[in-house]
Parts: sequence; C-alpha cells; structure tokens
Amino acid sequence: MKTNLSSQITLNRVSPRYYRPENAFEKSVLTRLEKMPTDIYESVEEGANGIAREIAQTIREKQKAGRFCVLALPGGNSPRHVFNELIRMHKEDGLSFRNVIVFNMYEYYH
Repeated sequence: MKTNLSSQITLNRVSPRYYRPENAFEKSVLTRLEKMPTDIYESVEEGANGIAREIAQTIREKQKAGRFCVLALPGGNSPRHVFNELIRMHKEDGLSFRNVIVFNMYEYYH
C-alpha cells in the first residue's frame, strides 16, 4: 500500500461545480462552514475583478448619498490584482475616489 500519494497528485483544473454552484442550495452546501459570505472563483483575476466591482459599487453608492466611503485595505502582494483592477476602473471607467478614505490594514503575529 502506497502512503505517499499526496506528493504524486497534481491538480490542473477544479470542476466548476465547486466554484459555480447552480442554485442557492448548492452554494449553501459549499459555503456552510464559512464564517462569512463566501464566493469562489476560477482564477485570481476573476476573483480580483469581482472584489474590485464590489468596492466600486460601494464607492458609487456612497457618492450618490453624499457620504464618505471608508475602506480598510491590506498591504502586501495579495491584493495587487484588486488594486490593478481599481486603477483600470479609475482610468477607463472614470471611477472617482474623491469620497474615499483608506486605512492600511496590517496583521502581526508574535
């Protein structure tokens, strides 16, 4: 019996049924153990674009209401794709950041 199979497994593609559920019931099955609402995307770019769209929608809603939009954004390399998409939206779609207040969010572990 082989016991070291995990080092021989390669994952090239995840079935869409694991990140694109067909209905609300299937989504609840996939995300039932999460502590917050969770969306699963096929790629980093698709996920970053979805997050950037949500941020842009919040910014626009706050602008219409004449209120500030306060964001706590992480630093580092992880959010780079989200930031690039927000920059693209600013340059190409005219997304304004005039009402946005940003706080840098950092986590430290000792």
